[in-house]
Amino acid sequence: MSNNSLVITGVGIFSPFGSRKEDFWEGVNKGVSGIREITSFDALKYGCNYAGEIKGFEPEAYLGKKGLKYLARTTKLVMSGAYICLRDAGIRSETRENDRYDAMSLGIVLGTTLGVAHSIYAFQETSLVEGPSCVSPMAFPNLVMNSHAGYVAIKEGMKGLNLTVSTGYNASLDAVGIAASFLESNQAKCFLVGGVEELSGELLLWQRERWPGSRDIHVGEGCGIYTVEKLGDAVSRGAKIYGKVAGYGNAFSESSEGLEKAIEQAISEAGMTMDEIDYIVRGINAGEREKNMESEVIETNFGHKMRCLDLTNALGDSYSAGGSLQIGAGLGLIEQKIVSNFLTVSTDPSGSSSALIIRDLSA
Repeated sequence: MSNNSLVITGVGIFSPFGSRKEDFWEGVNKGVSGIREITSFDALKYGCNYAGEIKGFEPEAYLGKKGLKYLARTTKLVMSGAYICLRDAGIRSETRENDRYDAMSLGIVLGTTLGVAHSIYAFQETSLVEGPSCVSPMAFPNLVMNSHAGYVAIKEGMKGLNLTVSTGYNASLDAVGIAASFLESNQAKCFLVGGVEELSGELLLWQRERWPGSRDIHVGEGCGIYTVEKLGDAVSRGAKIYGKVAGYGNAFSESSEGLEKAIEQAISEAGMTMDEIDYIVRGINAGEREKNMESEVIETNFGHKMRCLDLTNALGDSYSAGGSLQIGAGLGLIEQKIVSNFLTVSTDPSGSSSALIIRDLSA
């Protein structure tokens, strides 16, 4: 295996199952539900009081108390996930004396789409109701979709490429594919990749508009952050390796053809065949059309006996964060030696589909 192979060496996950990767993996294995009554805000006025909410999230434990009151929940989730991930990977230390990689060698590619919805709404409401002079200038940075990645870079001293991906449900998988291309062209040594969405009243309103009259579909929030670097670099510093990023594909089509092409691209890039895929982690997306397309493609190409995991009912429709949680679930299966590889897929209502294959390094 080439030393230029790309591997995942750090994990930071916040989900309705808890604030540790072990909590997440345990919840996935037990098949429990993370859908509970919403406690972070008054949700009754939005017509839905249950969702996949992250309980017991305490950003102070990772970020300290200074400046937190000005940060959006999305930003706190990303910064906390990055904090855990970089230290899990052994890239950043508490004292910063044993840090690996210089500032220019560290980049970030983050997927998010609706994570700024609440900040935009609150800013505009204050401006319109109380007047522009009553809006805090400290609230303005939260309106920018790439502010979360910017805050992480500042906090962790990262001066490499900094990108935010907004491709809907595919965003987290696309973030990995984009980071992989930059690593392969030596534009960075290591990337933080993943996705995030926060639970808010605006998200509940969006849910009601998309699925009018449905009370069986819940939304969710989550954050999954991972470090991706070259195998040779990871081995040289003695890093734990969770898995190898083997193949990525993306295609656009209003039919199932797009997802089929994305899967074919990922499998070809991984140097594998359909028969070699151990497991499929399906999209965390409650859209009936997208679910039916996934089912059609899986049945046609892998057969009805293919082992699949769908966490939508357990975590709630978590939009751009879904792919990051799918990756985390698959890594847990590899960590526990349940599978040697997995394919994770996601289809956005726009017609864009993405596929990602991660393998056990020893397989």
